[in-house]
Amino acid sequence: MLDYIRGAHRTMRYAILGAALVGFSACSGGGEPTGPGNGGNVVGTYALELVDDEEPPYAVYHDSYLDPATGIFYNQFVMEVRNGYIELRENETFYMALQIRITADGVVNQGVIEFEGEWDELRDQIILRVHFPIEAQQTMDRDGAWLGTSVDFMGFGEEFYLEFKR
Repeated sequence: MLDYIRGAHRTMRYAILGAALVGFSACSGGGEPTGPGNGGNVVGTYALELVDDEEPPYAVYHDSYLDPATGIFYNQFVMEVRNGYIELRENETFYMALQIRITADGVVNQGVIEFEGEWDELRDQIILRVHFPIEAQQTMDRDGAWLGTSVDFMGFGEEFYLEFKR
């Protein structure tokens, strides 16, 4: 039983890391900034308000799961986005954190997926150039005090729309 619990915790760490790796689009190369910020109009902290038009916590995966890293099969695997925020700073850097909770056959583990990098404003979008924990790029839609983006948490092609409000 102890091996099963250790395996479940290892799987949860892999799933959280996997979400970090597949959730954002891979960078397509070098890349210059798309343009300077607009003098602070978008700068600030935005809290996660909605996941696919529902308030968090929200299950982004709820099914059986075979962990490819360990070979362990889970009859019931649930990944929930609990909360999160993104901070766009005046120096055109950003920090994003998403709290994730995973329940694998009754074993619960929580973690935080963190992203850091630089941002640029381009018309109605914010372009995030992620430098930690991976090199990637993500586009966020901007509508007034709202930012939104789609994320594929499990890497299965199912995207969820996250909406953040300042």
